[in-house]
Amino acid sequence: MVKEIENQERESESESEGTEEKLSTEPLKNAIYNSEALLEKIKDIAWPKKIDWIHKLTIHHQPMEKIDVNDDLAHELAFYTQALERRHLSLTLQRIAFSEEQGSPAADHQGP
Repeated sequence: MVKEIENQERESESESEGTEEKLSTEPLKNAIYNSEALLEKIKDIAWPKKIDWIHKLTIHHQPMEKIDVNDDLAHELAFYTQALERRHLSLTLQRIAFSEEQGSPAADHQGP
């Protein structure tokens, strides 16, 4: 019984290996793309130009100053500081009271 199961597993593995060879992740060199339809689809699924921040929740940041790539502590500190600044901005945009001393939203806040 065990040998039969092992044989079946080997057969299914060999069958699946044959189909994997036929699939390719590279684009076809002779493929024809309908550029107009593709651009129309991109416009169809794109975010509207004017949308409230709460629907996207994106926060942009200023480029970080140049930091020595070998100075891990300076790199981590810059990343941490940037994350804190962006968190504060996001809480402000959501109109959530922020306590600098505690580093967290005010305790009396019940949500947006």
